[in-house]
Amino acid sequence: MDWTMYQLIALDIDGTLLGPDGTIPPRVHKALAAARDRGVLLVLATGRRLRSTLPVVDQLGAIVPVVVQNGALVWDTARDTPVSMTPFDRANLERVVHEALERRIGLVLIRGPETGEPVVITTQPDDAWPQPDIISAFRSGRIERLSADELLALPDVYTIDLFGWNDRLLPLLHALRADGFSVYSGALVTDANLPATVANVHMPGVSKAAGVAALARQHGLTLEHVLAVGDGDNDLPLIAAAGLGIAMGHAPSHVREQAKLVVSAPNGVAEAIERFILEPRQPPVLYPTAER
Repeated sequence: MDWTMYQLIALDIDGTLLGPDGTIPPRVHKALAAARDRGVLLVLATGRRLRSTLPVVDQLGAIVPVVVQNGALVWDTARDTPVSMTPFDRANLERVVHEALERRIGLVLIRGPETGEPVVITTQPDDAWPQPDIISAFRSGRIERLSADELLALPDVYTIDLFGWNDRLLPLLHALRADGFSVYSGALVTDANLPATVANVHMPGVSKAAGVAALARQHGLTLEHVLAVGDGDNDLPLIAAAGLGIAMGHAPSHVREQAKLVVSAPNGVAEAIERFILEPRQPPVLYPTAER
């Protein structure tokens, strides 16, 4: 694909755009500004909620659309309105909640901006997982405590976080994937000497790739026009589908293997933009093949 085709940059936030101090490195900031000056579009695609993504938009100093909760919500920040919303329906919410409770797996529900994006946990007694510790480590903000029946009545659940020891959680994640749910997982570090996993579960079809594609279509573009950079399991669909999918060097091996290019922190994003968007290049010269 010709380098001039990359007209939209889609970036993961944590571990990709932001440095360890939670800020955008100066070289990355400069490269992004130069790309925008050339008319290249920028999208942030993250597992974060909207409330924790908007401060990163402020750091950019430009109003850009965002794909949050791994694509379950796509937000037009210029108009402060949703582009697309994919909350759990009752049947699928019930499936995941009941399975998690029956297997004694840690369960946290994330609601949408309609209700302020609170974190929801169940009041059902469960000594299988230290929910308060998990919430403080991964999610901030208002916490709602509801019974299992009350959880199932929520109309605006976009993400279900599952936490658990591998022997309990991994079989459930396998079953959910087999049934079409979007599941993004990673290792969870605990004080106990037991392997554990954390996973984000979404409605079938939810992905950063789908969210970015929806925004690209608004500008007459496709994912072939996208340069995407990420570092996690939730970035894999976008990295695999983008015209140029790039993985950070610290990404898991299965993510790096699907990328067309691997770059290193803290300036890997800048290097990719400079190389494929900013550097002046001439189209390749094509020579006719000799007749045989």
